[in-house]
Amino acid sequence: MEFRVKKRLGHEFRVVHNKINRYISCFISEIGKSEALTQPQCHILGYLMAHKDTDVFQRDIENEFDISRATATNTLQVMERHGLIMRVGCPEDARLKKLVITDKGRDVFELFVPYFKKMDNQITKGFSRKEIEQLYDFLKRIQKNLDPPY
Repeated sequence: MEFRVKKRLGHEFRVVHNKINRYISCFISEIGKSEALTQPQCHILGYLMAHKDTDVFQRDIENEFDISRATATNTLQVMERHGLIMRVGCPEDARLKKLVITDKGRDVFELFVPYFKKMDNQITKGFSRKEIEQLYDFLKRIQKNLDPPY
């Protein structure tokens, strides 16, 4: 009797996730040794760079990366201690603190830009432009499907 396991999308996503993490870890450990930079910190720096002309708050980081308040708080505190970001008071609401990337954070992030471009090129190697756009659409739909309530 033959035992066959059906293909599982969750498994395939996990494998891709692990491969991307290993790829990123290679160049983060190469470049980020002096800063002890982690993957989440690197992604947050990228988000802040992409949104440098708008106010970004902790809740934006929580939403963008689908992380808990506690995780965001801990990560941002470490980044602040390392001088990668600053929290600046918001005149409209004293309870809110804007997240601002520092010159050091900008410099560190700029070191990673070529590696992220290389990774994106590697991931999409052999895909047409249309297929890449479709892939983004599919991934967004999957993310939406996995938003609560289930």
